[in-house]
Amino acid sequence: MVHPAHAPDPAVLEPFRYITSTPGKDVRGKLIDCFTQWLPNLTAEQIETIKSIVGELHNASLLVDDIEDGSQLRRGQPVAHAIFGVPLTLNCANYVYFTALARCHALNSRAAMDVFVLELLNLHRGQGQDILWRDTVRCPTLEEYETMVLDKTGGLFRLAVGLMQAVADDTSAAAVAATASSSCSPSAASAAAASAASVTSAASPSASASASASASASAS
Repeated sequence: MVHPAHAPDPAVLEPFRYITSTPGKDVRGKLIDCFTQWLPNLTAEQIETIKSIVGELHNASLLVDDIEDGSQLRRGQPVAHAIFGVPLTLNCANYVYFTALARCHALNSRAAMDVFVLELLNLHRGQGQDILWRDTVRCPTLEEYETMVLDKTGGLFRLAVGLMQAVADDTSAAAVAATASSSCSPSAASAAAASAASVTSAASPSASASASASASASAS
């Protein structure tokens, strides 16, 4: 369930189920598994939620990308819009973007939402630049091209690690706050609360840049 007041209609999600029935290399999922070594306070449920968010965004973006590129095959199979039509496939992709947003919202982390919004903005800017340069037959500078790739392909890598860091920082802050509330010493409680605020403020989209080294990986 992505939202307690919303019941998804499976019929309108058929293009998404179709593309996920032929999985890719799951590079982003493997990246998340690697970063759990440095963020051990994340629960298994939180990790799976973040994997779902990143996986949904990635596959939904491929549905749109295949339409924008006029592709015929994806992962060796006919593209979704060739089977379900362009209108339903586009609506499905947008729908899945919002199911991912709902999952992110359910993490109860303002910092995670900030990461999500920033990287979706970056993703669409990069994709838009790629399309614009192609359709106007414009050759970008090397710097422009590198920035576009970091937006278009690198964004979901940064998103994955940024969500993990944001949620881990919030979990640490909550633990500090719990310690403060159980303390009998007012001065100790005050110090713990200040520490919790410091931990929370540390969670920011820019911190997710640690994953940018993976940005050159090809989208599956």
